Amino acid sequence: MSIPSTITQVLATLVLVVPGFVFQAVRIRLNGRTPADIELAGRVLRAIVISTVFALAYFIVLGDALTQAATSSGTVFDHPRRAAAFGLLGGIVIPAAVAVLPSVRKALRSVGDVGGVRDRCRALLKVNTWTQYDTRPTAWDVAFAQAEVGWFVRIKMANGTWFAGYWGEGAWASTFPDPPSLFVDIEYEVGDTGVIGAEVIGSRGSVIDCRDAVLVELLKP
Repeated sequence: MSIPSTITQVLATLVLVVPGFVFQAVRIRLNGRTPADIELAGRVLRAIVISTVFALAYFIVLGDALTQAATSSGTVFDHPRRAAAFGLLGGIVIPAAVAVLPSVRKALRSVGDVGGVRDRCRALLKVNTWTQYDTRPTAWDVAFAQAEVGWFVRIKMANGTWFAGYWGEGAWASTFPDPPSLFVDIEYEVGDTGVIGAEVIGSRGSVIDCRDAVLVELLKP
């Protein structure tokens, strides 16, 4: 894939591709994915449509200047600052700002009942004021992000086998996109019904592959 070098090529890339992808990326970050965001082909098509809307708006406001730049035979290296400024504003800043607007209205409404100006500013700085979307990819990551030293982990496999271990200072859990696995400081015996028994003699830690697990429990002592 060749890198756009002329002003015409840069404008074409900016108008047809970048704004739509930036708009969708910011919207998804704030509000989460919708079913329509799963298919890549659908996202590309919407990006083109959204970019076309932004392009029409740009031409309404800056029609003469854009036409002159597009018909120029010069390259971006002739006016690097002008090209960089227009690319930053038109391709990233403006689409991102438009995508943020609904969240801004939501944030302002949510802090409307808060007391003084200082309290409102503090409330606006909180992430959950702007979005309730959690970027952690799986329930596994959420669970082990809050695991505390001194807890126990109990796992039941699909074949009915149980495992259990002590979550100490050296315990570790994999994160997305790696397969789910655990390292526990001390392994414990587990009965057929899941009752945790005595510490395994000589245990200095165990690695547990949890890809076939049907139940993973975090237990306070």
